[in-house]
Amino acid sequence: MDKHTAGYEYELKLRKELIRDSFLYFRVNLTTGDIEEYVCKADDDGDSKIGINANDYIESFVVTKIYPEDVENVRRALSPNALLEAYQRGDKSASVTYRRLVPSMEYHWVRMSAIMMERQSDHSIVAFLHDKDIDSEKKAKHAIETILNEDIELVITVNVKTGIGEIAHILDHVNYYHIESAFDFKEVFDRYTREVVFEEDREAYAEFNNIAYMTEQLLYSPTTTFFYRVIENGVVRRKITKAYYLDERKNYLVLTRRDVTDLYEGERRKRKELQMAIEKAIRSNHTKSEFLSHMSHDIRTPLNAILAFSNKDLVKEANETQLREYMNKVNLSGEYLLGIINDILDMSRMEQKRIKLNLEPYYLSEFERSIRNVIETLCEHKNIEFEMDTSRSGITGIIADHMRLNQIFINLLTNAVKFTQPNGKIELIIEQRERIGENRYIKRFIVQDNGIGMSKEFLPYAFDSFHQEHRRDNPDRTQGTGLGLSIVKELVDLMNGTIQVESVLNHGTTFTIDIPFEGIYQYEKKQKSKEYDYHILKGHRVLIVEDDDISAEIVKVFLERIGCLVERTENGESALNLFEQSPIGYYDLILMDIRMPVMDGIVTTKAIRAMRREDADTVTIIAMTADAFSEDEQLSYGAGMNAHLPKPIDPEKLYDTCCSFLVKQ
Repeated sequence: MDKHTAGYEYELKLRKELIRDSFLYFRVNLTTGDIEEYVCKADDDGDSKIGINANDYIESFVVTKIYPEDVENVRRALSPNALLEAYQRGDKSASVTYRRLVPSMEYHWVRMSAIMMERQSDHSIVAFLHDKDIDSEKKAKHAIETILNEDIELVITVNVKTGIGEIAHILDHVNYYHIESAFDFKEVFDRYTREVVFEEDREAYAEFNNIAYMTEQLLYSPTTTFFYRVIENGVVRRKITKAYYLDERKNYLVLTRRDVTDLYEGERRKRKELQMAIEKAIRSNHTKSEFLSHMSHDIRTPLNAILAFSNKDLVKEANETQLREYMNKVNLSGEYLLGIINDILDMSRMEQKRIKLNLEPYYLSEFERSIRNVIETLCEHKNIEFEMDTSRSGITGIIADHMRLNQIFINLLTNAVKFTQPNGKIELIIEQRERIGENRYIKRFIVQDNGIGMSKEFLPYAFDSFHQEHRRDNPDRTQGTGLGLSIVKELVDLMNGTIQVESVLNHGTTFTIDIPFEGIYQYEKKQKSKEYDYHILKGHRVLIVEDDDISAEIVKVFLERIGCLVERTENGESALNLFEQSPIGYYDLILMDIRMPVMDGIVTTKAIRAMRREDADTVTIIAMTADAFSEDEQLSYGAGMNAHLPKPIDPEKLYDTCCSFLVKQ
């Protein structure tokens, strides 16, 4: 047999096989680009395409028969040029998968394949193209992927007429009576119900797995589901079974089973957390209402004292001794009121994560002196013994935030004083615990008293904001904010420490605080803050920019008392005009309120710094603000201010700040 005859017979055999298995077959001469043979079982248009250009046919085919999203893909894959290029690269076949419109006017998944070869008779390159309906294959694959994606542990098919079941899919860990072939669905499921299903769910589960019941339910919905419990290895697990028909002929049911225990437990946990959050919110609202009620009392009390003892008629009739007493009470009330406000602001900062630690060397001797200065005086007034034991404190220097560390222990110790009876005892013990790094140590602070203690019921809420235990036997009836211990807990957390409390009613309370610190080995004397001679302020001109008359008057009195020449204006716009019209160097200092009408302090400062005059960059501008949050401080420095003073203005801080800039001039 010669080469031409063999090639012809192979071509005939290939043609026969392709036509038999396809509903569309055509042969394209890739050299000429024409269709040489065409058989289509689906469209029934015979050999009408023979002799036409393949590109024209394919364009018509993709426009009328192919699913729109697949058009470009088919064009690229089936064009004669693309097939010829593939053959020239050495590829003898090519294929593309797409969705094609079939006579039932539905889209089916189809795979079009091309076999390319050189025809021996004329040496032209021909391509045999044929397609195959793979719709069932695609859908089955999709169904399997869906099953696997849903973590289904068991799939059973059941013949509706015979009741014979077969396992289509089962996970390795699922023990299903070692069934490997067809089984009686009712018999196996009755046994499963008796032996595995949770007793309270058996009756309902048996009803669901009745074939007649499932087919009835599927009259109204494409699927029907049932949740139930089983006992597996002595543990209660939750399952969901879903039933649906295998196809539209409705001869077979498909039953799938998933384990939803983790999902159920997760949802139950979320519901519990939600309920706890709701209850906490309700408690929080209640405690905030109580807090506002207490605040009304706590703020009014010092305000009443301030207003009463500064009453002009009372002051007019008072002698010198009485005046000193009145002023002392006004100062004490003002400090108490400021303490309340600071507590509230601290808690607000902490809730919004606005507090940052200012770490610097701190020595035990300084810490001890600071604590004793405050607490010993309080204890003396109530005849309470106060001891501070530092014999086991270890290294004498640490890196810490002075103010915040003091705040923790002054809060705890003032509480101890408040709730300890006269002739009682309070102790602060400092111990060095384990080393946790090359130069890091845990220091333990123990604050204990033999006061009235806390009840067992209150202890879980001791560190909650606004919570206070109201006791008739409280020796100090003064109400506080209910924020002290909350602030302590937040500060200890901020320092990466821990705090624990133990208390016995009428026997006392013990707080144990562990905080990690970096140590200082070589004792370096901390530089004392420079002491200024306030008389250097005398004769210097200060411009106060403040819209509040009282605040302006207070600062003016402080400055004039030391010999400053003071001017005052109410807003930034007028301050800008005054500075612009003044001679160079006329103002030595500008004290600028941040929040003012017309033009605020930030805008005013930026405008001054932008002026084209010699002293615009050099004049000292100091911010004054009642806003205690750090954003104001950052804004003021960003605008070009030199320093920042919080209100109420402390005269010593005012003098020190002013002096620090004047000595540089």
